[in-house]
Amino acid sequence: MHPVTKVLVVLAALLSIALAALTIAFTANAERLRGDFVNEREAAQAARDAASRDMSAHSEERNRLRSEIDSLHNQVSEMTSRLDGMQRENSRLLAELRTAESASLAVQAQLDQLSATNETLSNLIARYRDEVTSLRESGLRFAQREIGLSDRVSDLSGQLEVALENNRALQEQLVEVRDQLAAAATGETVDRDAVARPSMPIRARITDVRRGPAGDLLVQIDAGQNDMLRAMMELSIVRGDRFLGKVVLQTVDIAASVGKVDFLGLPATEIRSGDYVISVIQ
Repeated sequence: MHPVTKVLVVLAALLSIALAALTIAFTANAERLRGDFVNEREAAQAARDAASRDMSAHSEERNRLRSEIDSLHNQVSEMTSRLDGMQRENSRLLAELRTAESASLAVQAQLDQLSATNETLSNLIARYRDEVTSLRESGLRFAQREIGLSDRVSDLSGQLEVALENNRALQEQLVEVRDQLAAAATGETVDRDAVARPSMPIRARITDVRRGPAGDLLVQIDAGQNDMLRAMMELSIVRGDRFLGKVVLQTVDIAASVGKVDFLGLPATEIRSGDYVISVIQ
């Protein structure tokens, strides 16, 4: 055999051995590589699944955070609005506080004024009380003096009334004496028994004065049968303490009477409405 051939055979054999070794190594590496590939693919899939889960969780977390951020934004807006409202309320309360302070100062001024006024009024009341006490004491002294004077006036009035009545009685007696003297001078007798006198004190007012059909002077008084008057009763006509004449009742009604005036020889005096008639003093 040719040496070259031998060399080539030996080379072929060596190459075969090397190829076999390489084949075995490749086969072993291929299996290993296949396993590694499968493992890597599974790892990649797991990584992708994990990444997907992470992305989903991240998305949820992001959505949650976004919701929280929106909620915080809303809270911030609400707090800002409340803060603005509180600032406005604070401004209003400050204005009211200033107004209240001004009102308090005004009230304090009024209280001071009222206190001064009250003190002045207290002083005035004290002065008025002293003056009223003094006036009351003076009034009591005056009342006591007036009571004494009234008693004195009453006594004097009673004495004056008695004197007036006595004066009227004397005037009537004087007129009767004149009548009797005139009757004695002419030889006539005066019959006065037909004239009656009231049995009780009478005081009435003349309400009308007129002339009768025969020219006699007639007067009407505001007393009558209710006052125990009757026809032919004789009453005296007076004006104050002055005796004017007599009236003899002609007609007597329940509350009024009419009588004829007799001046008893005295100077005729005008008889007026408002003059009085009283019972003749015995």
